[in-house]
Amino acid sequence: MKKGLKISRKDFFRLTGLILLFPFYLIWHISVKNHKLLQNLNKEIKIPADISAGIHFLDQVIVIKENDRLSIFSSRCTHLGCRIKHMENNKLICPCHGSVFDLNGTCLKGPAKKSLESYNYSRTSDGKSIIIQLT
Repeated sequence: MKKGLKISRKDFFRLTGLILLFPFYLIWHISVKNHKLLQNLNKEIKIPADISAGIHFLDQVIVIKENDRLSIFSSRCTHLGCRIKHMENNKLICPCHGSVFDLNGTCLKGPAKKSLESYNYSRTSDGKSIIIQLT
């Protein structure tokens, strides 16, 4: 008499469940991958070159213009990625956990430990716009 593969009822349902869940995992994985690809398409921001002096909180960046000097930083706090949208006493303040950065992007007070990411920029050939290179 031949003996077949013996599998317990519990293991059978566990294996069947895993097999049925695999297509859902595959769909999720592909959609997350596509979302990340779409996010990477917009790697530059264009702003007017005649932006006024001062601190400007744009969606993804903080632009600081003093005289002819231009500094551009990510608006994401280096702690957990909250958007920095305001300042107090010439310091950039994260609204979530209170990290403090100076106007050079240097972290002065945690919980963040790293400085804000600085972005490179260039001017368009006509000189009317600034193109910020997001990384």
